[in-house]
Amino acid sequence: MGFTRRDFLATASALSAAGVLEAKDERTGMPMRVLGKTGQKVSVLAFGSGSRFLAYKEEDKALEAMSKALDLGITYIDTAYGYGNGQSESWVGKLMPARRKDVFLATKINARKGDEAQRIIEGSMRRLNTDHVDLLHIHSLLGPEDLADAEAKGNVLDVVHKMRDQKVARFIGITSHTDPAVLKTALTPRLRLHANGAQRRKGRYGKGR
Repeated sequence: MGFTRRDFLATASALSAAGVLEAKDERTGMPMRVLGKTGQKVSVLAFGSGSRFLAYKEEDKALEAMSKALDLGITYIDTAYGYGNGQSESWVGKLMPARRKDVFLATKINARKGDEAQRIIEGSMRRLNTDHVDLLHIHSLLGPEDLADAEAKGNVLDVVHKMRDQKVARFIGITSHTDPAVLKTALTPRLRLHANGAQRRKGRYGKGR
């Protein structure tokens, strides 16, 4: 027997009563929780706009799926330039004129060199049809050398801090799919980043992923 949306909400309600979750959206019943240290309440489910989203191939089908998710109460949308070299962001951006105020929008930047990172971020804002994102991640940290490259003067870490200072990003973070130890190093107070959990997985996100 499948696990239905009703089953999910019933389980989430029990968790909420036990104090594991903090609230439910009154309109949809979607469980909500505070995202890390941001203070922002978001849905416990996110809409990931990577390979599964791009697998729709047809834009209207992809947007239909995202609209359905938002109607059901999902508020966290995750995309990245590396998902189809901007295609995912472009599709997400088609819904933002009508939906932007209802979502917590996150995107990710896989460039390490500062000039390239700046260029891609500027393009991300155009593709997403917004003047800011809620969360801007450095995407897919690989290991110590990659962290050193990101941290180097003028490179992507400096750029994302500048984007936050200029209110292009409300919060900044980092993701890793390979090395929990280097992710822990990246999450020192000096870097002031938010994490997107590490998983054992090889390679950086690239074309079509």
